[in-house]
Amino acid sequence: MPMIQVNLLPSTYRRPEASSVMQLARSPLALIVLALMAAVVGILVVVSQMRQAQLAQLELQLRQVSPKRASVEQLMQSVQSLRDQKALLERVLESRSQWARHLNQLSNVTPEGVWFTDLLMNTDKGLVIQGAAIGQGGSEMVQIGRLAQDLKADPAFSAVVRDIQIQSIESVQDRETEVVRFTLTGALVNNGSTGGP
Repeated sequence: MPMIQVNLLPSTYRRPEASSVMQLARSPLALIVLALMAAVVGILVVVSQMRQAQLAQLELQLRQVSPKRASVEQLMQSVQSLRDQKALLERVLESRSQWARHLNQLSNVTPEGVWFTDLLMNTDKGLVIQGAAIGQGGSEMVQIGRLAQDLKADPAFSAVVRDIQIQSIESVQDRETEVVRFTLTGALVNNGSTGGP
């Protein structure tokens, strides 16, 4: 059976009845919820401060690394430049090595009594060989002509110089000896080996 309570105190002396919100605020559950909310807020503040500290540290590391990055990029450019120079030097050395073989062949086909006084090579004039031979009553002319023919016939030499011609030939007297001076010319074959011998 339900109990009936009768309050006989006058209304001015009666205690006001607590509302349901007030009763909820006084309950232990409300205190626990408030404590949890305060803990969550505290944790979020701590996490936020930690993140800010990490961000500041990363920014400091980035500022410290930036000069090193520029140095590394400059070093990489220097390495690439050295590689390019090395490749160019290897091509020049290969070209000179080829011309050393060609000049050796030139020496091999040169008749006895004929020598060279000048050797010029460029892209405009091609190959210009100046030389001389001791006058032997006309046989030196044959030797010079044979030299030009032998150079034309040599496959290795004609691969880099084509159309060997006698450009000039003259006989001069050097004291008591007759000397025949000559100039041979040839066009360079465009194979990239246009560097000097």
